[in-house]
Amino acid sequence: MRGGPADPRTQMKGETKPVTWPKRVRLRECQAMASRAKEIPELIRQAVDLSRTYLRQETVEPMKRLGRVAGFSAGGAIGFSLASIFIGVAGTALLLKAFPAGEVWNGVGYLAAGALTGAGGWLVLSRAIR
Repeated sequence: MRGGPADPRTQMKGETKPVTWPKRVRLRECQAMASRAKEIPELIRQAVDLSRTYLRQETVEPMKRLGRVAGFSAGGAIGFSLASIFIGVAGTALLLKAFPAGEVWNGVGYLAAGALTGAGGWLVLSRAIR
């Protein structure tokens, strides 16, 4: 038996235990270690694949959904903006036809259409903020 470094836990107590090393390593143990060494690259590959799948699931997929929602929101905002512009133009044309002919009445029609459009915009914004 050869003596070796003392166990740190027993060294505090003043006791030392010699470390014994086996004289020969069994063939089965060597084969088991070799098979475990062959498994390591496979385990690394599986860990990388698992990480890649997790990142795709937790980052890429939610970003795609977020992009889809943002696209539909932007499309809806553009659609409502165009609709409000067309309604404003149609309302102005309706008011101009409702007033008598003349330059002064055209001005009054434009002012009334602007006031109604502004009131409609204020109403929509006041409801949206709440």
